[in-house]
Amino acid sequence: MNKNIKIHDFILFLRRREEGMALIMTVAMLFMLLLMAIAFASTARMWKQAAGNSNDLAVTRLFAESAIQRAIGALRFYSSISGNQYADVISHDEVDSITANRKNFDTLYRIATVSNDVQYDWVSPYDPDAVDAVHWQYVYNGLPGPSDAGYDAKNPKKIIGRIAYVTVAVGGKLDPAACVDHNSTVGSAVNENGASEERNGIYVKEINIQDLDPANATTFLPVATISNFSSANASPAGRLADGERWIDWDKLFSPSKLNITDSIQKDAFRTWFTIDNPADPEAFWVDTDNDGLQDSGELFHRFNLARTDWNAMAVGNIIASPTTYSNAASTYDGNGIKWLNNWTDAGTYSTVTARKNQIASNIKDYSDSDDDVTTDSTTAPTYTGNEKTPYINELALEVQCTTTMINIEGPEKEAHLDFYIRCGGEIINMYGENFSAATTLRMIGTIDFDYHAQDPPDVQHYSGTYDRTFDLTAIGSSSYKFTWDVQPFLVTKTIICLPPHKVWVDNLKVGVNTSILTYNGKFADCAKPDAAGEFSNTFLHLVERDNHGIDTTYFEYQVDDPRQNLNSGDWPQATCPVQQDPAISPVYVYTGTIDAINSGVTCTTSGDAETGSTPPTISTAFIRNAPMKSPWELGCIHRGGKWETINLLTYNETDGHYGITPTAGGGTFASGDANILDQVKMTGNTETYGLVSINASTDSVLKALIAKIRAGVPWKNNGSDGTSGTADDNSPGSRNNGTELTYNTNVTNIASAISGSAYRQFKTRGQIVKVSKLSDGTEATQTKNATKEEIIGKFINLTKATSIDDTIVIIALAQAIKDVGDGKTISKDLDANGTIGSADEATATVKYDINGDGDITDTISETFSNCQYGTYNQYADEILAEQKVLAVVSRNPVSGKWKIIKFMYLED
Repeated sequence: MNKNIKIHDFILFLRRREEGMALIMTVAMLFMLLLMAIAFASTARMWKQAAGNSNDLAVTRLFAESAIQRAIGALRFYSSISGNQYADVISHDEVDSITANRKNFDTLYRIATVSNDVQYDWVSPYDPDAVDAVHWQYVYNGLPGPSDAGYDAKNPKKIIGRIAYVTVAVGGKLDPAACVDHNSTVGSAVNENGASEERNGIYVKEINIQDLDPANATTFLPVATISNFSSANASPAGRLADGERWIDWDKLFSPSKLNITDSIQKDAFRTWFTIDNPADPEAFWVDTDNDGLQDSGELFHRFNLARTDWNAMAVGNIIASPTTYSNAASTYDGNGIKWLNNWTDAGTYSTVTARKNQIASNIKDYSDSDDDVTTDSTTAPTYTGNEKTPYINELALEVQCTTTMINIEGPEKEAHLDFYIRCGGEIINMYGENFSAATTLRMIGTIDFDYHAQDPPDVQHYSGTYDRTFDLTAIGSSSYKFTWDVQPFLVTKTIICLPPHKVWVDNLKVGVNTSILTYNGKFADCAKPDAAGEFSNTFLHLVERDNHGIDTTYFEYQVDDPRQNLNSGDWPQATCPVQQDPAISPVYVYTGTIDAINSGVTCTTSGDAETGSTPPTISTAFIRNAPMKSPWELGCIHRGGKWETINLLTYNETDGHYGITPTAGGGTFASGDANILDQVKMTGNTETYGLVSINASTDSVLKALIAKIRAGVPWKNNGSDGTSGTADDNSPGSRNNGTELTYNTNVTNIASAISGSAYRQFKTRGQIVKVSKLSDGTEATQTKNATKEEIIGKFINLTKATSIDDTIVIIALAQAIKDVGDGKTISKDLDANGTIGSADEATATVKYDINGDGDITDTISETFSNCQYGTYNQYADEILAEQKVLAVVSRNPVSGKWKIIKFMYLED
């Protein structure tokens, strides 16, 4: 073999081998490139899908957030619905054109939510035609539909998503931080483990958490848990510092706080408590535009009954128009009580203003610490406050005529008529106090009579005045006897008469125009039984004789209610004795009553009949001479009419608009004064945490509100030395007096009556008195007005009756949708059995509610024909993404604006 040929062949061989390797490498490279292309395409597709999913989720979240705003818009728009029950706001359409859409209710059940903030259960079975049915509301792409102008078949109207929302009230619960503690401005902290609270009705902390459910105390509210609720300053120390509030549920349940892990116990706590409610304004509502809605600018500051500036308080500040509410300052005692500012009934007073001033002065003198009577004048007052002093009770006048016949020349005689007048009076001690200081009574008035002889018959007339001041005599340390003044000479009248020398004094009458009582050197009381020009009954014949002699008669004034004795209309017209035969009783004797109490006087049936004073039927006679310790004490305030104290048992709706119009004010006793309970408060705070909603609270919360109130506590409630002792009065909520309401009867029955009342929703908290169970005597011993008002007065200040629910949770469900449309037919294996036909909910491998109607009893076709754009085609249109959100919102009652206080995305 040629050597060169072999070399050549070898080279060719090598070249061919290289070409094979290059081919292999080329193929490998191409395969690698193919894999890279496939990977790139796959990645691109994956990223496109991820981008699409992200976009769908982003769009869905925007839909969900818009649903929250739509719900808040609905809350604003539907503020005129009955009772302003914002918890009734839902996504619900009644427009016929979208009936087909709203009746597609699939997956709506997913709006059901259980979280730390709320529990909303799906209503099953679902009826889309019910007035309270939740509906889907659809979102479109904004293009024209087939029936709209500018319709383009290539770019038709399509559904791009849908939303649904519900609102759930979570108010009407207890604030556990408020129930145990505030800070030093409202007293010391309270330990919830026990019955230590006194129920005066001042602070929310008086409500004991343990009273939510005493029967299940070991399960839900054991001693260890109750102790942990308490302030760190309580004994034993708890886990909530003074002034601290719970941050959230997780913190409250945490091991460092209540240490609760049981889910059932947690659910009970969420039912009972709210931990994120804002403070409630200490304000009352006046519907200034009469539209029934609580609008911005319609809230006014309440008047603090427990204020400390009573001694310097002017009457005008009590009856002033109240101040528009603002929480700019943390404390404000308020100015003016609108119920008095709008008072309408003058009663026995010359003007309505005088009547208002009288009631206001009664409130001031009840609450200040001195014994100075509040009045506009000590000589001619138009009002006189009821201080803890004696009052004028009885007034009398003795008129005496001594007749002397003097012989003169001829047949005539000269008759000398010497007139004397004597004043007398009695005062009453209505308070059992030691009224033994120097006391004087001044009586100013007129006397009027005719005198004449038989012959000549000319009638002469006399009208004169008197002004006498005299001391009253004390009997012991607390009573006064009726005391007569000396009998001073008044006037002499002379008549020259012919036989038969007979003279007369006729038509005698007297007037007591002003009577002023001074006690311990200070003005104490004033009475005006007779106004200018008014007189007593007329005594027809004082003198009828033809010889010497003395004739005497008496005129007596006795008031019904000594606390209301200023005006002539308060006193019955004075009477005089019926003339008797002088041979039998030549001189009338009047001794008065040696006592400080009206004899035989009883409260009229129309009055405020109560116990706790003498006579037994007299209306409440108690003056604390210190700031009130309970709103109950408003029932002690005399309202400027006999036997009338402020009527807390009746809510006045005579304005025809729930007693909340700008002109609503006090009137007749029968019409009631319970409206005033909404206009007063017991601290200077402008805001209070934890006021209990009487419109939204459940029976368990209402039980805690009512529990441990004591009924039958006497007003004259001294310490260990008894009612006749000198110890300071205990609080009206003292555990040393009265009888605690029985939980399983009194408390339970009253709570059920409130929650089931036909008057709910209450417009104001005072309107709750319309619940008869509070005062009809069927619970506890409630027989007189004082005890009937007691329960109401001891809890009313701890409540609110806003026209909305306290706090609203909005749950919104949103879905992004692909609208397949275009007349397509779509088939889907809904029951995942591998075939297309009918899906049977009851026999499917995985049983579930395919059509979302609340049951698993339906059979659904798996073929969907002629799908159309713009109309939701259930099962055919694709749900691309879903998002559920929760927002906790609260309405500012001052501005009327809604505020989102919590927002969160929910993942089921």
